[in-house]
Amino acid sequence: MSEHRAVLSSAPTSILAGMSPRAWSAPVRELATTTVMTCWSQTGLPSEHLGPILECVWRATSWSEATGSARQLLQQAPIPRDAYRMARSRKFDTFARLVQPHVTGAVLDVGAGGPDLLERVSADVRVATDIFVADREAPGIRHVVQAVPHALPFDDAAFDAVLMTGMAHHLEAHDRQRLLHDVHRCLRPGGRVVLIEETFSDATGCGVPAEPSMRELSTGFDDLSRDDRFAFLQFTDWWGNRVMKGSDDIPLPMTFLDTEGWDALLADAGFQGIRIERLGLMSGGGHLATPRALIVAARS
Repeated sequence: MSEHRAVLSSAPTSILAGMSPRAWSAPVRELATTTVMTCWSQTGLPSEHLGPILECVWRATSWSEATGSARQLLQQAPIPRDAYRMARSRKFDTFARLVQPHVTGAVLDVGAGGPDLLERVSADVRVATDIFVADREAPGIRHVVQAVPHALPFDDAAFDAVLMTGMAHHLEAHDRQRLLHDVHRCLRPGGRVVLIEETFSDATGCGVPAEPSMRELSTGFDDLSRDDRFAFLQFTDWWGNRVMKGSDDIPLPMTFLDTEGWDALLADAGFQGIRIERLGLMSGGGHLATPRALIVAARS
């Protein structure tokens, strides 16, 4: 990773409090539409029903209107439950494969939601934490509810590795910074924080995906302006949580950073960078592809 920068790069204000969907640029709308259609076709979801849903989204005068319209039309679409479950399962398979080489000893999954990732990870001790109660239990995995999002209810130096996959942008910027300092506290000397985040390099783009079907879409993402790249990340966050999950409880401040910003933020929290692997657009077999990076840093 590069030297610590004084100014952290961050995303514009969340779309949920900003411009309406129909005010978005044509390149963002076109890439978002093509990406959802591609991923649905690959996972056996009824992509033929997406056209009317997305048309309603892009015509909406607010994101609350877009949410209501998309949910209503989605409920009418014959979505095979097995296909959606399989899509989510394949995503966790991919995440586990990426993080496993960096996990040893006692591991904590922060913002886990449930045991899905830790079930696929080999470790001596597996603990999950979230501000919500786990959606289910799994043998050998302990779930602990956090009282607040920025502080972990664990002793100093309790873990060898801490995982944070797709959750850091769900925190307000000041809470995220406090949480990373607390992750540092909970790690043993030399312990690692392992992140998979929706992000891109401001200098070089999102990277080359392993999935051949995602390479053209990744090139399309890199062709977007910087602001439009953040807008695409915001769309994927909204689509996955508000529409597909149907959740109003998951916070969406959308505090995305580019990888250069992550470099600076981790250095500020006392971590020494090990690697940043830009993964390009990853579907992971899911219902939508997002540009992600694997970020690994060690407690100094």
